[in-house]
Amino acid sequence: MGRAVAVLVRFLDRRLGDGKRGEPPFRQLASAVGLSSGASRESLSEKRLVDRVRSLPAKEEPFASFCREAAVHLAEKAGTPRPGQRVAFHPGWFSLLAWLWRKVDGEGAGGWTADPDVYARTRHSAWVQALFLVMDGRDDEAWEKVRPYAIHGTVGPGVLIAETLVARREPERAAFWLERLAESIEAMDEGDWRDYLAAWRRLCGEDGDAAGTERFLQVLRSFLPRSLPHYAEALSAAGRYREWADLLMAAGFVFNLHDSSRLSVIEKKDPEALLPLFHQTVEYWIGQRNRTAYREAVRALKRLGRLYHKLGRDEEWRRFCGWLADRYGRLRAFQEELKRGKIVP
Repeated sequence: MGRAVAVLVRFLDRRLGDGKRGEPPFRQLASAVGLSSGASRESLSEKRLVDRVRSLPAKEEPFASFCREAAVHLAEKAGTPRPGQRVAFHPGWFSLLAWLWRKVDGEGAGGWTADPDVYARTRHSAWVQALFLVMDGRDDEAWEKVRPYAIHGTVGPGVLIAETLVARREPERAAFWLERLAESIEAMDEGDWRDYLAAWRRLCGEDGDAAGTERFLQVLRSFLPRSLPHYAEALSAAGRYREWADLLMAAGFVFNLHDSSRLSVIEKKDPEALLPLFHQTVEYWIGQRNRTAYREAVRALKRLGRLYHKLGRDEEWRRFCGWLADRYGRLRAFQEELKRGKIVP
């Protein structure tokens, strides 16, 4: 983002110094970011500049005009790949370009692709061409242009397009892009995958709490098995602990008893949901057939015993402990750990 802002500053310097200082959009922006006739680029903090530019309101038409002109100016840079990158787009430039589009709304917001300067500046980058098509409301055409890149894993620009549409309160169009990008799930790297799910979460949040949560859970279910940890996290966050437990049971999940902060929350709210998972954890550690694992099994048994006690099922717990000792009676080391842990007398 730093290089993108630096070029934007140079662009403003040229416009501010070419006899057009009276133009409202440039005077407005220059004043907002602290530029003056005596200010040099070196005296400006790029982070401060970014913060100030991003905070500007888009209430006045002159500022929207500036954003439109700046977007066209930056289009070519947005399509310049970084060193070693095969696909022609630059994340920083592309992000700034999408942000400028967000500031242009209402009357005169379309007509981007009719500008010959836009075509000249974007002809080498399918993703930047696609962004300008989206800016004109031509999503189907934009998707067909970039689909060959997306299905091979280049989805970052598409996620950013969807996020921008969410920010512009165009949820149907955002969903269009996220649904098309689902073709590329297997090809996404972890960073793009996280960003993709975060975009879905923001989109679903537009529906309101209950409806949005249910929609997001449906989205995550459709992406199993890759979405399994995210789906489990969302179920837990929604307080749907029985579904959470069923999912983890099916996945063969084993508790990490050294990190039990989340377990404490569920234990307070729905302790019964934890019972089958603790039973599964005990069986897993016993199956490892070594003393260290047996000690982990006893740790899990102690936690399981507290759950049974909390539920008022102490007699059931005693019967289970007797059954467990009988079942694994030939595992001498395990029997020793059961007695050391006072699971059996």
